[in-house]
Amino acid sequence: MKKKKLGILWAGVFLIALVVFVFSSRPANSITLDVNPGIEITTNRLNNVLSVSPLDKEAKKVLEGFSVGDRDFDGVVNELVDLMVLTGHISAEKNNLIMITANDNNAHPTLLEQAGQLIEESLQNKQVEARLLGQTITYSKEIRTIATDKGISPGKLAVIKKLTAVDSSLSIEELAPLSLQGILTLAAGLDIKPEELFVQVKNVAADLDGGTGKEEVEASRTVGMGPLLDMEKALEIALARTDGGQVVEFVLEKERGRYEYEVEVKKDDKKYEVEIDAHTGEVLEFKERRDGHPGRNVQPGLLLGMEKALEIALTRTGGGQVVEFVLEKEQGRYEYEVEVKKDDKKYEVEIDAHTGEMLEFKVRELSRDVGTDSTTCSGL
Repeated sequence: MKKKKLGILWAGVFLIALVVFVFSSRPANSITLDVNPGIEITTNRLNNVLSVSPLDKEAKKVLEGFSVGDRDFDGVVNELVDLMVLTGHISAEKNNLIMITANDNNAHPTLLEQAGQLIEESLQNKQVEARLLGQTITYSKEIRTIATDKGISPGKLAVIKKLTAVDSSLSIEELAPLSLQGILTLAAGLDIKPEELFVQVKNVAADLDGGTGKEEVEASRTVGMGPLLDMEKALEIALARTDGGQVVEFVLEKERGRYEYEVEVKKDDKKYEVEIDAHTGEVLEFKERRDGHPGRNVQPGLLLGMEKALEIALTRTGGGQVVEFVLEKEQGRYEYEVEVKKDDKKYEVEIDAHTGEMLEFKVRELSRDVGTDSTTCSGL
């Protein structure tokens, strides 16, 4: 009788151990971090990390030699941020974009917020600014298959599919190689705000500049003027063709189903117009003509500069997306004219380019125009 009871007891212990083992080893939550590279973290119901997987070739390099060990979710996220910083994928010199995607099939409701908070604290400790973009999606078998085939994360694929739904001329094949910044540029060209793509949009390290609004300036520049290639690269191509000069206009437009940069450069008594394929960097058209207003060329040191002017404008508007930036000469003095979109309003701010004094401020209601597909920045 005692042996029978002992056998039942051991069977019960074994059953409990089996349940605990299955409970702790079975994947329960999944979240991906996209910084170009993309990395997926899988945890159990106890929030212990079961695996960390690369989702593209660059991620494989970053995770080389990485071991999960017995660390929990917090520890793994912090170490991954450290790795991104060490490998240069996150840097104080960059406009950093970090996309966090949770699988809403099984993810804990607070996991997205928890990951964002961990990354924010880690970057603040390193005094690195970034923009966090959060979303939840359903990791269907189709999403997994397509993402794996294209070498991207399910989260990035979800954003791409939202853009192709708005503009049918775009394709997953065309957008998959783009960076997050490039994808947000396309979204801006389609008049789609980040808040329409993500459930969380947050600027990190906003307190580092004393609350002057600098983080909003950087965010607007990232979304409103960020390039498909790289803004610096596009300007480098244009200025190499013109052999230097002053860039007075920089425009991203959609032509014949593809995006192009139109760069206007002034040099001496000539004006150059350079059209560049925003996907490949190929110079599509080059025009040269005499400049009817050569006096517009100004020594940069005599003016405030673009960054300071944007800071003044965005502080006045309380943030928003810069859609136009122009340097104009009025009554013998130079002025910056800045247009900012925020919510359903457009703000027009005129600033003295020499002193920073605000000369005029206008607000008007903005009717949403879904067909808009260009973003302009003039007078760089």
